[in-house]
Amino acid sequence: MHGSAGRGLRFHILFAAAAFLGAAVLRFALDG
Repeated sequence: MHGSAGRGLRFHILFAAAAFLGAAVLRFALDG
């Protein structure tokens, strides 16, 4: 588990970025 710490962190950042982007797109779409 100690060796995959870097990969886990990178995945967490990628997931957060994707969620933020998705929320922004959804908000923009709902705004019309």
